[in-house]
Amino acid sequence: MKRIYLFMTAVLFCLSLVFTGQSADAQDILPSPNLQTIKRDLQGRIIQQAEGGYFYSDWYLEIGGEDTKLCDVKVIDRQRKNRDLSMILLAQVRYRNTYFNTTLELSYRLGDNLVWHVNFLRTIDIVPVNPGKYDSCITLSHDNFFDRTYFTNSSDISLLVGGTVVSYSRKERYIVEVEPFTAYTYVHGNASVDFVIPATY
Repeated sequence: MKRIYLFMTAVLFCLSLVFTGQSADAQDILPSPNLQTIKRDLQGRIIQQAEGGYFYSDWYLEIGGEDTKLCDVKVIDRQRKNRDLSMILLAQVRYRNTYFNTTLELSYRLGDNLVWHVNFLRTIDIVPVNPGKYDSCITLSHDNFFDRTYFTNSSDISLLVGGTVVSYSRKERYIVEVEPFTAYTYVHGNASVDFVIPATY
């Protein structure tokens, strides 16, 4: 019923333009997908770590998959050219007990039946939300001679520590797993911490 309503609205508008001496294509006035449609279209899609991210290249989450829930979506930019529509989204996804803030590009293509179809989904960035409650379990120490940052885990669970590391002129993200009661895990360079989450998420 909603598609019929949108189609009839487009037809009536085009007729009004004809009677007023103007012209327009139905595709030019068809509204872009709303948030409800976007959330539905994201279900079952894969978000994968982009280049320069915290995780390995084969790391991914399936939206709406087992233990994974789409919590919130915001459209921060949209660009339309003829039948192509590109949206930049901020989406928060929860996997088990860990939240991830993601930046995504969702591309649509307008079909001949005047219905928007997903063209592709591209992951721009994925950042785990730092819960804060594990921060006190991790301490850092920097070895100037070897230019290393060591991590000590004082808890009885394995923790993932992620952040930014600087070595000479190189700056990049990192993520390491620090096992319980250990003090030998390290990264090369001077590291800062962005988040500490359980290794099991």
